[in-house]
Order: sequence, then C-alpha cells, then structure tokens
Amino acid sequence: MPRQRPRSEDNADADAASCYASSSSSSEETTITIPETPTIATITTTTTATATLLSLPPELLYAVAAPLPTASIHALTLTHPRLYALLNEYLYTLAPPEVLIRQVKLNSYPRASGRNLQPILLLLGRREQVQFADRGGWTALHWAARRGDLETVRLLLDVGARIGVRNNAGRTSVHCAAMAGRGDVVAALLERWDGMAEEEEGEGDDEEVEEVEEMEEEGSVSGLAPERLVDARDFAGVTPIEMAVRRKSADALRVLLRYGAKWEGVCGVAVKSGGEEVVEVLREWATGK
Repeated sequence: MPRQRPRSEDNADADAASCYASSSSSSEETTITIPETPTIATITTTTTATATLLSLPPELLYAVAAPLPTASIHALTLTHPRLYALLNEYLYTLAPPEVLIRQVKLNSYPRASGRNLQPILLLLGRREQVQFADRGGWTALHWAARRGDLETVRLLLDVGARIGVRNNAGRTSVHCAAMAGRGDVVAALLERWDGMAEEEEGEGDDEEVEEVEEMEEEGSVSGLAPERLVDARDFAGVTPIEMAVRRKSADALRVLLRYGAKWEGVCGVAVKSGGEEVVEVLREWATGK
C-alpha cells in the first residue's frame, strides 16, 4: 500500500485560508439574526431620551405618559428619581377606588422598616378613594379606626372622611375605635364630630346626606348614624360604650363617658366580662369620684 504524501506547508496554509473564509462568510450571514449586546450608540440614545423626559415640565410629562400602558409608566419611574417622584404620583391618580383601603390596612401596623404613608398621602386628594366602601360597607376611616391608627384617622378626617357612615353591620368608625380599645382614636373622632355639629348648628350637611343616600341605595353603606353618635347602636343593638367594656378598655370607656355616653346598661356587661379596671371606672363615674 503506497504511503500517503504529507501535506506541504503551502497546502496547509491554503486549507486554513479556506476555513477562515468559510467562517467569515458564515459569520457575515448570521450576524443579522444573532442578538447583539448594547452598544455605546444604544446606551447614548436611551440616555438622551431619558434626559429629554427629565427636561419636560410636569404638565407635559403627564401628557406624554397619558397614552402609555401602566406597566410602561412604572418602568419609567425606575430610570430616574425625578421621574419616580412625578410619575409615581401620576400612577396613583389611575388607581381604582379600593386602593386607599388596601394601603390603610397594609400600613396600620408598625413594621421593623417603618411605616410608608406616602401611598396614603397620594390618595387622600381623591374624594372617591376617601369615601369608597368595600363589600362590607367599611370605608378607609372604618379600617383605620379598627386598627387603632390615630395618625391615619386624623389624615382622613382632615380631607373630609365621614365619621357617621355605617357599615353593613350598622357600625360607625366610633364603634370600630371602641372595638380596638383605643381611647385616643375615639376622642379624635368624637371631637371632630362635635366640632362639625357646632359649625352646622345642628343642621346636617345636605350634600353629604345626599351622597350617603346614593351609596345606601347602591348597597355599599347602611346610611348615617343618628345625631348622638356616641350612643349609636349597630344592627345588633350594641353601642360603642358596650364594645369598649367588652374589650376591657378603660381608656376608651373614660373617653366615651366624658362625651356623654349612656352607661347605665353596661354595668352588667362589665361584671360578666371580668374587666376589673372597667368596673372600677364605672363605679367611680357613678359615684362622682
């Protein structure tokens, strides 16, 4: 069998050149379909676009953002602190009416990282958020009072949250504060209620009454409490002072007594509940000590 002749260096070079040409040709054919990493030009274009948005006044920025989907606006908020500050606020104007209740429930309890009240503050300017009631007839004020969140209660009262609105169980925000056992929240609600009564000289706010009547027809709330909010009964016949006694909250009980709540019918409840401090408060109030 004849021995194969070794390839010469010239032949090897020719083969290598051929392979390189083939590789180059293949590379040229596929560069269009292979994704490329961002180039300096791409980054520069993106940076220029962001810089252009940053130079816009808020009104024009909102006009640019208006036709964009919510996801795209959210993505823009992550590109620069100014865009976050402006567009994040804009996003909250698009939020459905139940978002405030959700934020109140999320931020009512203290966390290790601290409370984040910014979403609540951004939503307070929208009346439909403040007055919205969930399926149980609970407004944001009901929830803030039930969680004993005095700060949020005051914020809601400052923007016109209605104190006397009943939920589907007939309970007002005062009932909810008494359930939480928070005398300071009960005091904030009753103080504001008395101030409103003095300003109106005993006359109801016609606009508020009409709005609540519309909500009652829709089934979202159960009307307004009577003039004496401190003694309003829920649909089970329970008053705020009875709730405070059941909760064994002497602080809430003292506040309700100070605002003139009727106490005669709750002495037996206090004894049955076993709240010694509550019984003592009622005894001192009855004897005038």
